[in-house]
Amino acid sequence: MKNVFLFDGDNTLWNSPKGDYISKGESDFKVEGQSLIRESDGAVFTLFPDTKNVLKELIDKKITIGLVSDNRFEIVKKALEKWGIWELFDKSAINIKMWVGPCPKQIMVGEILQDMKIRGSQMNEVYWVDDADYEGIAIKINVNFLRKTDEVTLGDLLNKYK
Repeated sequence: MKNVFLFDGDNTLWNSPKGDYISKGESDFKVEGQSLIRESDGAVFTLFPDTKNVLKELIDKKITIGLVSDNRFEIVKKALEKWGIWELFDKSAINIKMWVGPCPKQIMVGEILQDMKIRGSQMNEVYWVDDADYEGIAIKINVNFLRKTDEVTLGDLLNKYK
C-alpha cells in the first residue's frame, strides 16, 4: 500500500503573481535563485521555500507525488526542470492540461487515479493539495483534501499528515 499526494502548481508549489498562471503565453524563463522570470512579460514565479524539502521528504517516505494543473504541460515541465524538481514527480501521476473556462480538477484527479488503478498500483490514501478550496469536491470523489494558503505552508500540511 502506498499513499499518493497530488499537488496543484500555481500558488501551491510556487507563488504566481496576482493570480497569473505560469504557462500564460509562449515564453522561456530566466532563472534567479528560486525564481523564474517569464521573459515575455517579466512576471516572476517563485518556488515556495519549503516546496523542495516537502517533496523530497514525501519521496523518502516512498509516497507517490503527482501534479494536477490547469496549465500547458510543456511550460510547466520546463519550469519544474529549471527548479530541479521535475524528476521528483511520478510521471503516471501528472495531469497537466489547459482548459477553456473553469477547470474540472476533480476530473483531472480522477483520471490519474483511474490510470494508476489500471496499472495495478494499490493506494491506501490519496491527498489532493491545492490553494483553492476543493474540499467538498474531494469528499465526493473519495480523496483527502489539504488546503495550502498564505498562512498554511506545505510544511504545515506535511506535519498535519504525519
